[in-house]
Amino acid sequence: MNLNDSTPNGARVVARFAAAAALGLAALATPGCSGGGSSTSSGVTGGSFQLLSIAGMPVGAVNTWKLNRRMEFAFSAPVDFSSINSSSIQIRQANGKQALGEFSLKPLPGGGVDPNTVVFQPRCPTESDYSDAGLDLGASYQVLLVGQDGGTGLSIRSAAGATLALSQIRNFVTPSSTLLGDLFFDTVSGPPSVILGDGTPGEVASGVRIGGPGGTEIPFEPTVRASPSRSRTSP
Repeated sequence: MNLNDSTPNGARVVARFAAAAALGLAALATPGCSGGGSSTSSGVTGGSFQLLSIAGMPVGAVNTWKLNRRMEFAFSAPVDFSSINSSSIQIRQANGKQALGEFSLKPLPGGGVDPNTVVFQPRCPTESDYSDAGLDLGASYQVLLVGQDGGTGLSIRSAAGATLALSQIRNFVTPSSTLLGDLFFDTVSGPPSVILGDGTPGEVASGVRIGGPGGTEIPFEPTVRASPSRSRTSP
């Protein structure tokens, strides 16, 4: 089982953030915590620097998106990653609630990254009710890629300094089902493997590994409750 596109606690990526809204635009509209996806939208222009596709999000459609599926934004030229943040790529609900996750450049199977493709990995849930997931269950989201026409100075740029001329919008909804197969995108068959740590500092004490050897390690994080006998009361 691969939950990282694939794992309930997300991939380790370059940039962490909470995808917050910076423009006052009106909005809408998985076991693994990064997602796959293959269908694309094409021909979206933005001057000399263009958005070519968002895998799995064709133009004009409201797509169903699993909680752990990553989003891949393919551009026509290498991206200035310093221009990628929660203001230039906004993922939020109509009430303004932001998606939580991480941005990175797309990793390549042989090592290195694809400089033309930005990835957003939604945060994978670790709670049994999925309340800490980066995407809410049964919710509608709008994805806004900010271009120069937004007039905010927050538009996406290429490594050569070109600006995305036209803002782009996609919409998606998350599943309202409680079935794991409906909620999560899984790229590898079989269950995750258990990690039993030996107490070595810096190593995972215990947890699970998703995706086989070299896959994503997710440590167990027990809830600690204060004992009444040890609690302190302010005078």
